[in-house]
Amino acid sequence: AASDVYKRQRLSKQNPTQTDPMKRKLEEGFRLCYNLEALSRLQNNLDVALKIDFDQAANKALKYLPKGTNIDSKVYLTIDNFNPGMVYKGNVGRSILSGLDNVNMDILAHEFHHIGFNNCLSKRTAVIQKAHTPLDTGDVVIHFIYHLAMEGLANHYCSPLSVKQGSHKSVEANEKIASYEDCLCNSLEDTWKLIEDCMDETVLFSEAVDRVNDFIIDNESILPKVHFIGEKIISVIEENYENSFMDIIEICNHPENQVLLYSKSANKLGLPTLSVELLEKIMNLFSHADMFG
Repeated sequence: AASDVYKRQRLSKQNPTQTDPMKRKLEEGFRLCYNLEALSRLQNNLDVALKIDFDQAANKALKYLPKGTNIDSKVYLTIDNFNPGMVYKGNVGRSILSGLDNVNMDILAHEFHHIGFNNCLSKRTAVIQKAHTPLDTGDVVIHFIYHLAMEGLANHYCSPLSVKQGSHKSVEANEKIASYEDCLCNSLEDTWKLIEDCMDETVLFSEAVDRVNDFIIDNESILPKVHFIGEKIISVIEENYENSFMDIIEICNHPENQVLLYSKSANKLGLPTLSVELLEKIMNLFSHADMFG
C-alpha cells in the first residue's frame, strides 16, 4: 500500500536516535533496509553472496594455519553496518550492506582464519578461556596478546590491504591509517607498557580492560588499532630472516611466541621492545595457565 511505502521511506530518512557511535552505525544499517531505493542494491549483494565460493576463502585461510587445523563454521548473512565481517561463537557473519568485492573476499578469509586460530588454541583450555573472558590483570595480558596475534596474522596474510592506504580505501580510512603510521612507535610503546603495567599489577583491572578496548574497538567502525599494530608486529617478525614461516604460523598455537619473535627482530630495527624480565613474566604467565588453569 502507498501508506506502507511512505512509512518505509520516512523510517529510512530519519536521523538515527542512538548517540553511542557503535549503536548509531548499527541503527543506520537497519534504517537503510527501509530505503526502497537501496533494495535493488541489497538484493544484488544478496544474490552475489549466495554464489560466493566460501571454500575458496577458507582454503586461503588454511594456507596460513598449522597443518591439521579445522575450519568448521556456518556463514550468516547480516545487515550489520558496523562489522562488514565478524566471528561470533565459531561462526562467521558477513554483511550484505557493503560491496562484495575482492577486498571483502579477503576479509572473509580473514574471518575464517580467526576460526582456525581459535581451533588451534582450543587445545589450551585455560588460555583460551582467559583470552575470551579475562577476570584479572594477568588474564588481560593473555586477552591482549591473543588479539594482537589473531588480528596480526589474519591481516598480514589474508587481508593485507585492510591496513594499507590506497585508492581501495575511503578518505576516512586513509586518514586513520596515516595517523596510525605516524604514531607507530608510540603505539608500540603503549602496547608493551600496557602489558608491563598489568604484569606488575600497577593498574586496576577496570582500567586495564579500558586500555585494551581502546586498541580492540574502533567506535567509528573504520579500523581498530589492534589490526594495524598486530599486522606491524607480524611484519617486523617476518623481516628477520631467522624467523621461518613455520615459526610465525606456530603463533596460532602459542600466541605468546609473538612477543619473543618480535623482540628479537625489533632490537635489530631499533623499534620499541620488551625487557628480558617482562618477556620471562609473559612466558611464565601462559605456562602457569596451561598447568594450573
